[in-house]
Amino acid sequence: VLVTNGVYNTGGKAVFNTFTNRVAIDKAIAVQSVNGPEVTTIVGASRTLDTNFVIIESTAGRCAYVGSNAILVGFTLTDGGTRYIGGPGQEQGGGGVWSEPSGVVSNCILVHNYSPYGAGAWGGTLIDCTLRENYAHFDGGGSYAATLYNCTIVSNHVNYGNGAGSYGGVLSNCTVMGNFVGMFAGVGAGCYGSILYDSTIKSNTSGGWAGGVGESVLYNCILEFN
Repeated sequence: VLVTNGVYNTGGKAVFNTFTNRVAIDKAIAVQSVNGPEVTTIVGASRTLDTNFVIIESTAGRCAYVGSNAILVGFTLTDGGTRYIGGPGQEQGGGGVWSEPSGVVSNCILVHNYSPYGAGAWGGTLIDCTLRENYAHFDGGGSYAATLYNCTIVSNHVNYGNGAGSYGGVLSNCTVMGNFVGMFAGVGAGCYGSILYDSTIKSNTSGGWAGGVGESVLYNCILEFN
């Protein structure tokens, strides 16, 4: 399915209970923009945050759900938000995108999404994506339990948990930079509980004891200025 330029910010479909996804790819197909993420945007329905990045508004809607063997290519996913009730993954995770394990998100920009867990992305595989300025209340500002290849994970925020850049998952040839966990948060501003290959982790800061990585395993990585 090819999608022309535009801002897509109306309509939606529930996959888990009554929680709405602006776009739900529930068949094994590829949905691809014609001209890339700079001119093709999916807008969710995020919650309003207070000055401590605590969600204070009840309405929310995820940008995209990517089902089994489905592929999403070439979109900006922004202003998505999830609930504080329901399943911690299915309804509280992935303000930008929630993917089944075999789902793939490629050449996308995930920015300004909000969620208790995995504000940018929950699950699936992300390739050549940028995850920036996403805000998780607990764990995984950029991603949660996802596999990332050639991705840039920058300036994401966790308020009270761990892993502002990534929580869990596997990262290969990624740049993790400038992510921040708050003064009441845990550890691993860059990554927490992750496995990293050939990646650069730098300039991440934490209110806990580990600015760069926490409880993670690194292979041939650069770790600096954390």
